Amino acid sequence: DLVADHFGIRLADFPVDGGVGARGADDAGGAVVAPLSRSLSSLPVAPLVFVALLVAAVVVTAGPAGVPFGPALGGQQSPVPTPAATTTAEPTPTPEPRAVAPGVTTAGVENATRLAAAHRRAASTRSYRWTLGYRESIAGDETGREVEVVLVEAPNVYVSEVDRTGRLRAFPRPTASEDAYADGTTRYARRPAEPDGVAARVLDSDVRDGPGRQASRAARYVDWYLSTDETSVTRVGNATNASVENEMALYRIEGRGTDFPRSRDYRVEAIVEEDGFVRSMRVTYETRDGLGVEVWFAYDAVGETTVTRPAWLDRAGGSNGGRTVAPAASPSG
Repeated sequence: DLVADHFGIRLADFPVDGGVGARGADDAGGAVVAPLSRSLSSLPVAPLVFVALLVAAVVVTAGPAGVPFGPALGGQQSPVPTPAATTTAEPTPTPEPRAVAPGVTTAGVENATRLAAAHRRAASTRSYRWTLGYRESIAGDETGREVEVVLVEAPNVYVSEVDRTGRLRAFPRPTASEDAYADGTTRYARRPAEPDGVAARVLDSDVRDGPGRQASRAARYVDWYLSTDETSVTRVGNATNASVENEMALYRIEGRGTDFPRSRDYRVEAIVEEDGFVRSMRVTYETRDGLGVEVWFAYDAVGETTVTRPAWLDRAGGSNGGRTVAPAASPSG
């Protein structure tokens, strides 16, 4: 068709000796020549040159892949697939820890001492009933326990009584070693060894009992038991549904591992308000000699607690006891 377009001559118009596929002997050399070759030999020079160039173009454009026609001859070249763009997913940024209570963030307890100080401040401004327990066991069997109930009306007005059962080995323990009562000016301790079973100490609000003895005790336990190796924080209430008197958000702190006390399988869980008031705490661990220990405390009747003079002090004849101790000059003890 190309020859016909350019030269007005169709290759099919030339005579073919013997038909398609016939073979004959050339007179000059006796070589076998295809009929198409004989027909081409009779073409003018220009068509022959064109045909030669056409064949060469086909061979060149075919290339190693054997494609018969390329763009140079008007053919359609197979499209080269474009590699899919590789996208690297952006890592989800980790949110910065957010403070939820003094010394506590969404990442855990950052500073147990700061939390303890906040708890002491919060406890010294409200009345409450504080129940504190201590239990020992061996291979899961309880060997002894102490439960202390403390009623606090004001920082220096409180009564504390301890109930003991069984035999306890570890010492010191978080529970009090004696029953006590404070009326705001004097603290009375129930001590059988005294002449009338009572010892009294004048309170010094500027030294030992400023924020309240019970608030200071609790703060010490918060600092001890929440100074753990690992902690996590989960919100468990909010201002609309939290079952708390002052409608504050509540958070659960869970921790494990500690240097104090030296122990195995240490676990602690606490519920804390956003102002740092630790409403409850439970600690379990095993000592190095296999003694199981459980410590817990909880607050209730917050803002609704009053204190009355205990019966054991009345049985002492209403006196200040057999011995009155002046306030110490040091806040320790």
